[in-house]
Amino acid sequence: RVESRVDIVLVGRPDYFYQRLQARVEAEGITNIYFLGGVTDRELAFLYRAARLYVFPSLYEGFGLPPLEAMQYNLPVLSSDRGSLPEIIGTGGILVDTQQKEVLVAKYQAALWDEMLREKLRVQGRVQAAKFSWQTMAAETKAAYNESSI
Repeated sequence: RVESRVDIVLVGRPDYFYQRLQARVEAEGITNIYFLGGVTDRELAFLYRAARLYVFPSLYEGFGLPPLEAMQYNLPVLSSDRGSLPEIIGTGGILVDTQQKEVLVAKYQAALWDEMLREKLRVQGRVQAAKFSWQTMAAETKAAYNESSI
């Protein structure tokens, strides 16, 4: 296996944690992490298509739309095993306790370089992502409202 430098791209609203991480990266002179801040939908689609792996280490997530989007772009996903993420990601990605550094690094390396695993994740990700759609959500929400208005 030939490993080369891996660039890390962070996208999102530059909140307190984002800015804190950016300051630490700059202070340590790390040159392969890029902070893009907010991006347009078109730019985000480009980033999903250009990426090798989507990493979502969130310790709390209400729904987990970004990993689902990544799976829809045929991108292998490595995610935290917290909150709603196991239900959203299912077998479509790798779930890991992101506070266990050694396990996280091992899963990250495998997701980057094991081509058989990457293909398995792409296939399972497409299947998992297909379970979610705005139409299904709207129908289920309407059904829930209809049941509760008796």
